[in-house]
Amino acid sequence: MLGKRSLIPQETNELFKKHYVALPEEAIEGSLEREEDMDLDRFVRDGLAGVAISFDAIIGSTEVITHNTAITIAKRTGDDTHNAADDMFESIVEEKHRHVVEIRVPDNAKKSLNILFVNSSKGLAAKVKIIVGKRADLSLLEWYSSAGDNISFAGVIHSVEAGDGSNVEINALHNEGKSTISASYFNGSVGEKAKLFSNGTYIGGSHVRVRNVFDADTDGSSIEANEIALGAGEQKFDLMSRISNIGKNTRAVLNSTAVMDDSATCFLKGYAKIYHGAKSAFSNIHQEGLLLSKDSKITALPDMSIDESDVKATHAASAGPLEEDKLFYMMSRGIKAKSAKELITAAFLTRVISKIRNPIAKELAMSMVSKKINDGSYGNLPEMQSVGVWDASGNSIVIKND
Repeated sequence: MLGKRSLIPQETNELFKKHYVALPEEAIEGSLEREEDMDLDRFVRDGLAGVAISFDAIIGSTEVITHNTAITIAKRTGDDTHNAADDMFESIVEEKHRHVVEIRVPDNAKKSLNILFVNSSKGLAAKVKIIVGKRADLSLLEWYSSAGDNISFAGVIHSVEAGDGSNVEINALHNEGKSTISASYFNGSVGEKAKLFSNGTYIGGSHVRVRNVFDADTDGSSIEANEIALGAGEQKFDLMSRISNIGKNTRAVLNSTAVMDDSATCFLKGYAKIYHGAKSAFSNIHQEGLLLSKDSKITALPDMSIDESDVKATHAASAGPLEEDKLFYMMSRGIKAKSAKELITAAFLTRVISKIRNPIAKELAMSMVSKKINDGSYGNLPEMQSVGVWDASGNSIVIKND
């Protein structure tokens, strides 16, 4: 099923080709050629000693550690590589990846797995294959972190096959360091009456490039992709997702939200395609942006192509500055300007974060967002400290480390 409609108009479509973040190619190739400078065993023993969650696998730049039989690791072979026509940086990952991480969930089984990806000064290039059987459930948490201060690259390609009647949730929490260039790729295909939920949280890295393709291939299949970006300083984000309705009675939804401060930049590019024959399909793109400074930029670009009449399809996009009346209202009730700004930002982002179903992934996403909002820090290993953040139901999330 994978790849039959994988083309994204990300660099050729007239709407998108003028709006992108250029990645520093020489720096990427230089980091991938660098000698390894991290002992993964020592990193696990010392660096993860106080981390809030345990990982079933740790993927490093040259080494891999796994603790779960549902996750197998293979070294790269010639069969693992294909020509990626759309994106040169995906081609770089294809060429340079050392390991293939395969996650397999048998028919009728249930799995909950946590994976840590950590790039050192040497760049990370990896492929992940996720194969979920019929009527099976998978909840996958991926945390992305960095070790070292040198300019480095972290590129990961995912392919996802969700079998008929399965439920798959993938939560990718990107918290790379300030000198990391991040490139993330998903290609997801969903079987009959299966559901795929993809949640991406992007707060780390100097440059972030996301390219996703999610196909509701067969009758009754459902896709929901949620993504947030929180930028500051001179961070640059380029998020592009394509959602497709191919089968009848399919559902495809994309929710994108960004908050940028200082001179940070973000492009939100969503493309929805409803193919002929996808009767009774539902498709929706929703993009929102919040600008916290006069020098920050958010460009929201939704696009749709509809080749079937019996469908429901909508899109909406907006980006603007912090509303002064909201800020004034909170300050008039004794809340300081900085705190009011932080609360408004947290509430804006958690509307999307609250869609995460995995409770640990939701708490971690809230924690990493809360920490960056409050003190500007990112690039850390997982912490659960999201005091003062509310989810969509209005419940306060208070988490403390012992």
